[in-house]
Amino acid sequence: MRAFRLGCEPSEKLGISKLAAQFIAPFVIGFVTWLLQRAQADGVRRPYFLSRDCQLVWKVAQQLAPHFGGIECRYLYISRQALFLPSANEISPVGMPWMRRSFEEPVLKNLLAKIELSFSDVAKTLGELAGSQKEYYRLCSEEDWNQFWAALNQEPVKTQINQLIERRSEAARQYFESEGVFNPIKWSLVDFGWFYWCY
Repeated sequence: MRAFRLGCEPSEKLGISKLAAQFIAPFVIGFVTWLLQRAQADGVRRPYFLSRDCQLVWKVAQQLAPHFGGIECRYLYISRQALFLPSANEISPVGMPWMRRSFEEPVLKNLLAKIELSFSDVAKTLGELAGSQKEYYRLCSEEDWNQFWAALNQEPVKTQINQLIERRSEAARQYFESEGVFNPIKWSLVDFGWFYWCY
């Protein structure tokens, strides 16, 4: 930070360079140093950094890891959304808590997209509720939500969702296996997010 300040002309417009040098870089380096210290103290040999939000942190961690006993920093190409379906254990509010979140508009189209369905898949059971709004209907009450979950648990939709969960779970398992998640080594996950959601 000091070197950056001393190397700048007083009249120079810095913009993004100033933001990076004065805030982002020191924050990331401080966080990564703390992270690697914790990993070293806890015996974690392989932290996995989740894609997008942690890309910069992962790159910095790779550079600093040799100073902490050569911790192996790996990058997982996976999003939180991609983990929702594989983590589902039943078609219900308890089994799929990520379907209903306070900061999202509960519009049918968006809800169904989370489980890779379209309105035509549930039109027979939710058509009356949605009326002329169809896929743009917004769930407004607990009764709306009860009807929504009931529709998802009727055949053939229920079987379709369960088969999708199985396929996504197997795909996730294969990917994690290829990345060494099941290796006999102590590992951890590193992730950032605007909301603290863990399932």
